Formats: sequence, structure tokens, C-alpha cells
Amino acid sequence: MAMTRSLGEGKIYKMAKKFAYIQDERLGAVYFPIAACVSSDCYDLRDKFQADEIVIFTAQKQQNIQNENCRYVASSVVKKRELISCSVKKFGKVFVPYSARNELNKAWLGKGAEQGRSCQLKIFRQPDINQCRYVAFGITITEGGNEENGTSKLNGQLKGAEKQPDAAAEQIGVIVSYPSQGDCLVYSAQTGLARLPAAGRQSWMKLGRFLQYDVTKQQDTNGKVNWTIKNVKDLGTLYKIIDDYMDESKLHLEVPAVVNRVSTSSRAAWLWNDLIGRIYIPSSCFSRGLHAFASVRIRALYTGAFEDVPWSALSIEVLGDDDEIRKTNAQLLITDDQWVVKFIQAQQQTFFGFMDNPKFGSAFIAWTDLTEGDTPPAQGTVCRQGT
Repeated sequence: MAMTRSLGEGKIYKMAKKFAYIQDERLGAVYFPIAACVSSDCYDLRDKFQADEIVIFTAQKQQNIQNENCRYVASSVVKKRELISCSVKKFGKVFVPYSARNELNKAWLGKGAEQGRSCQLKIFRQPDINQCRYVAFGITITEGGNEENGTSKLNGQLKGAEKQPDAAAEQIGVIVSYPSQGDCLVYSAQTGLARLPAAGRQSWMKLGRFLQYDVTKQQDTNGKVNWTIKNVKDLGTLYKIIDDYMDESKLHLEVPAVVNRVSTSSRAAWLWNDLIGRIYIPSSCFSRGLHAFASVRIRALYTGAFEDVPWSALSIEVLGDDDEIRKTNAQLLITDDQWVVKFIQAQQQTFFGFMDNPKFGSAFIAWTDLTEGDTPPAQGTVCRQGT
């Protein structure tokens, strides 16, 4: 795979016969030409894909920004449910980028890779590159090299469901889905999405209302954690609710937030608010005035498109370095200025390294921690880190 090629997961947001557009959290808007549908013959993308569908793709950076300000153009695209679970023996030579996902849905960064060690892959078709017809989106290193047992844990790490406690008390969340009847959904920055059973609904509840509650864990057959809410307490309307006259089922809030990360290359940013969690800033709202730890006021839409970043900004006002907003809305964000880059290892399309701090010790860093684009910090650079 070429050095300029990236692996991604995103949602189709615009479609035509010969092209479409994909929104990716890291890369921003990605142009999807019909030629990228390499897994099967396709003469009209609308026959194979749908708007709002989640897809997996490889993409190459364009030298000149074009196609509605897209910095990347897709090389191969498949539906997420079309990923092929396999062993290398069946499909031959497979390219596994360092950005392929592990069992925790994080970039694996080559961890646990040893010659001769067995692994399970989730792959999809790509244009033939260096005799590789397939690229891996997911990888699981098989414990003890035993490929036939069918189950494994990456380097002894627990799966997400196993790492969660059985219960959590005094969570604060906001109602993000409130249908006319049945269960409703509540989102918390700390425990994520939780289900409020229909029997627990009360007359004061509505979309955008904040609650304090306890949750207990339930795990489905696929190992995914689901939280169920009990012991509910009304906290009222903590942020201004913006009416959506086109779709009353969607939640829009006006909230203050603090900038976490800025990617100048993809014209995107990510924010934090203690009560609603992480918020994505798409290229349409991006401002050159954004920088890490700056304070902003935004209009946020709950999309639920990504589990760890379920909010997307529709508009943004940059307030600058406002300490009061930081203290009030980012108390859960721990920062320190004395991190020094000690080691950097470049890889295809990414990098990783380590930083040292006199108070906290050593910390691992990767390309997902960047706040200024695609270039890793030089060894010896003093950085501010938020955790």
C-alpha cells in the first residue's frame, strides 16, 4: 500500500450515480468515485449503497484539494457488514496496516506481531498493490499461536465488555431519544448510551432533559455491553434546547466546550464537554482560530454515528482562552504542560512514540493524539497533554 494511503470507517452522506461522499472522523470528507467499488461490478452506486450507510475504505490523499474540498479520494470501499473474517492461509498475502483495529476498536500499531504467530483478520478487497489483493481492517492475535480455538484476547487484554464494571452509580446523562412510547435512550459522557425501560418513563421526561441515575450491565451474545437505567432523578434542562422543526426526534443543544484536538490537514476538530462528552467539528464548521484547549460555544446535534463521538457541531463560536469555561465544563479533562517527547517511530501513514513527565511518568502517543496535522512532534519537544 502506498505511503499516502489511509484506512478509514465513515458514513456516506451524499450520493450520485458515479460518485458519493463519505464523512470520516479522522480524514474528514472523502470523495468516493465509482471506481473504488472494486469488490464487484458496479454501474450505479445507488444500486449498491445507501445514504447514511457505514462503510470501510482505503483512501489516498490528493495533492490538490478538489471534489467539494475533499483532501482524500477513496481507492476501495465496502459495506462494514461485508468485511470477510478469515485466516491468512485462505486468502494469501494480506496487507495489515498499523491503523487496523484490534479487539478494543483501537489501532493495533503492530502490538503482538511475531513471525509465525497466528491471527484472525477482517479484510476487504483493494486494488492489487505489491501482490496484495486484500487489506485488513481488523486483527486479533491468537493466544498461544492456536488459530483453531476460535477465541482469543489480544495480548491478554480484556474485551471491552469484560473491562466494564457490573454497575455504575450516580451517572449524569441527557435524554437523546424519546419516542412516543417504549424505551428511551440516555447518553452519559462517562458510561455512554443507556436504555431507560418504558416502565421507568415519567411525565416530566422529554428530549434534552438531564438525569442522574444508576446503571447495571447487560451483555448480549456478541459481547457488547448494554446499560439499563434505574433510580432516576430529574436534573432539569441544563443547556438550551434548539427546536428542530424539520425533525422533532433529533436533539440539538447549545453548549460550551473545550477543544481537544485540531487536524489542520483534514480541517476537523474534536471538543470536550463534561456532561455530553466528545463532539466532532466537521470541515463545514472548521475555523483556523481553533487550537487545543481553546474555549468555544457550539450548537451540537446528537447523531449517534460513532459510539465514542456521538455529537456533531452545526455551528461554532470561538471564545479563545477562557479559563472559566475550562473550569466549569472540562473538569474531567486532566492536563499538564511538562510532557517531553522522548521517542518517535514513524510507520506507514502513522507514527507512535513515548513522552515523559516528571509527575505522571511515561505515556504512549500515536497519530490520533495530533493537534496540528500529519507531522509527528520532534524528539525533545515539550507538549501539553490532556487525558
